[in-house]
This record gives sequence, C-alpha cells and structure tokens, in this order.
Amino acid sequence: MKVRHIRKLFIEDFFTLKMFHEEHFYFYSISDKEFISYLSSKEYFIAGAINSFRLVGYVICLIAVDEAEIIYLCVHPNYRRIGIAAQILQYFIQNTSFLKKLHLEVIIHNANAISFYKKEGFIITHVRKNYSNGCDAYSMIKLL
Repeated sequence: MKVRHIRKLFIEDFFTLKMFHEEHFYFYSISDKEFISYLSSKEYFIAGAINSFRLVGYVICLIAVDEAEIIYLCVHPNYRRIGIAAQILQYFIQNTSFLKKLHLEVIIHNANAISFYKKEGFIITHVRKNYSNGCDAYSMIKLL
C-alpha cells in the first residue's frame, strides 16, 4: 500500500505529531519542549506519512554534517507491514542526498524493527549495554 502523501513536518504540525505519538507510542515519552525543538530546529528533519488526511507514520532524524541519526521511525499499528516505514525512510534519503551515513539504536528485543532495518540495508555494528530502561540495544548503520 502506498500512502497518499509524505511531506516534511513543521512547527504547525506540533499538535498532530504530539497526539499521534501519545496515542500510539506513549511508552516512549517525548516532552512538548522536545517536540518543539525537533520541529523548529534546522538540525532535525521530520517527515510524516499522510493517508486520508491522517498522520499514519513519521521519522525524526538528527542531521550532523554528512550523517544522520534516526531518533524515531514510527508507524501507526494498523498501517504496519505494508511498506509505509520504507516509504518514509526513502523520502528522507531522497531529500537529504548529501548524507553519507545513517545510524540508529534499536532495542535488541524489537525483532520486527531489527528485521525491517536489515531489509533496508542497515547492519549491526555493536551492542549498547543498558541503552534504555536497562535494555540493551543494537547500534546499526547504513552507508548511502
């Protein structure tokens, strides 16, 4: 399934992004201040997938010179496993063609995310011990 529209998100999208995140990813707390920083800072790139005028997924990336860290890549539970995360990631890569490397951390128990990232060309570089709430995480990279 191809979403109707993927676009950059801006400060005007604050409430939509916040509500989506709080409804579907409440276990990863983000403060209003953090969301505002993500949406208003030139160091961050945020894109959202829109389907029938509803946000169904988004990516937040921190860009530093010629590489980026994926902070969040989230898709609505009802829209998973149909290619939306891949579309969002592709949109990000196409709109940041100057990048040479992407990296991220993913909890080692999140098998679906790890499988997705491997399918998208990321490789595991090492394990970060006690990354989040006592859980270990894989550090992964993708060369562009």
